[in-house]
Amino acid sequence: MARFEQRLKNGGSLMDHKLVISRAARFVSAALMGFSIFGHASPAHAVEDVTPFIPGGTIGAPVGLLPPPGVYGMIGVGRFDFKGRGDTGRDTGARIENYPIGLGVLWVTDLRILGASYGIGVVQPVRYHTITTPTVSADQFGIVNTILNVGTLSWRLGNGFAVSAGLNIYPNVGKYTLGRPINPARNYATFEPRLGLSYVKDGWNLSSNIVFNVNEENETRRFQSGTLVATDLTATRRIFDKLDFGLGSTIIYQFTDDLRAGEPTPAAGGRGRGGRARFVSLGPVVSYDFGAFLLSVYYQRAVLAENTAGGHQIWSRINFPIYSTRPATQPELESAGRR
Repeated sequence: MARFEQRLKNGGSLMDHKLVISRAARFVSAALMGFSIFGHASPAHAVEDVTPFIPGGTIGAPVGLLPPPGVYGMIGVGRFDFKGRGDTGRDTGARIENYPIGLGVLWVTDLRILGASYGIGVVQPVRYHTITTPTVSADQFGIVNTILNVGTLSWRLGNGFAVSAGLNIYPNVGKYTLGRPINPARNYATFEPRLGLSYVKDGWNLSSNIVFNVNEENETRRFQSGTLVATDLTATRRIFDKLDFGLGSTIIYQFTDDLRAGEPTPAAGGRGRGGRARFVSLGPVVSYDFGAFLLSVYYQRAVLAENTAGGHQIWSRINFPIYSTRPATQPELESAGRR
């Protein structure tokens, strides 16, 4: 996991047409944030500087679904307060604070590919990032690598079940300066295939967003972050007419070593050889349908963090339609598979 110099990274059945907006907004969240959204200020794994996949970024979203054809927007804001954790989870003496903001647009087309609806999107994150250690204190504000959702396919399977598959690409863009304790961008590209599974029926949203992060090498430093698998888990229930409440969780497991000049990184600073990270967080999720937009707020607390950073996260995001070629209807949300 990239400590600081090297890493330190770190539902359901709708009762009336009005609630359709709420679910559609949530599908936007799944499609946008599930295409990994906001700003890479995360604790996630032993990657260099920050992890491309943001832990908790798709919590609350029915990631198996896409909204009806149209264009949708997302605004997300977060705050992360972490401590660096070594190979056994002990405190490394580093504290990381991040304040990410993400702006996203999703276009769901009228195309049908292999029986699935098809969407593409883009998200531009920015962040203010600070790191404090016994010997170093630094901060930086800037643009993080753009997130390109080059395609997501979504199949509605019936009885509330849906599955989606897609690919996100984080191109090597943004400012990076060798020798600076922290940088807003990462100086390498990441490829992120993903699979979304959802059950959305009778007010329930049970979802899992499963992603793989495959990272290129930071050629400036000859450092390559290991490959990881991660999942955001959601279990929410509509408890009032416009209010959903439940739990969310993120699980991350890095299964290849961090490499420096082609060799596994040595054990140092409390981290084991190869710097493979493990991370688990858990917390409540609440969302409210205001009609024209949906507001989601959720909190995550790390219960396991090894070779990464762990602590507290709080998210808020707004999802809204910009325009839609046809409105979502109750049967479209209740009867998966019916086009």
